[in-house]
Amino acid sequence: MILLVCSCLNIRVHGRGSTFNLVDSKTLNLPENVLRDSFFESQIYPVNLDLAGVTLSQKALCKVRYIENWAITTCACCTMEMFAKRIDDNDTVLVSNRAETNANCISSLMDSDRYSSLFKLILPDVNDNFIQNNIGK
Repeated sequence: MILLVCSCLNIRVHGRGSTFNLVDSKTLNLPENVLRDSFFESQIYPVNLDLAGVTLSQKALCKVRYIENWAITTCACCTMEMFAKRIDDNDTVLVSNRAETNANCISSLMDSDRYSSLFKLILPDVNDNFIQNNIGK
């Protein structure tokens, strides 16, 4: 199993296998207007989901937007556009190249003093700017 996470650990993508490779989204035969979307502008990880699939520690801190038949999920806590999923495909997701993939880094994030075992994520420094920019949009 492989694990890819957003920078606050709120979104975790559990993939099958032990390796994965970045691909250019232009090689995936996507419609032109989908390729122009900000999520698809850089390289991405195509991931076949494991049984655990995608877990959202705090679903209320996730935003979903749609482009054609793709649902793109963003973590509002760390503002990372994390993954895109075809509406008609439950087995594969495309994960941002910004996702953390290193098991040692993920482990050190979980050992951080800002990691909440109750909420299962790295708690952000909350101030008025964070609330205004990330909550309720």
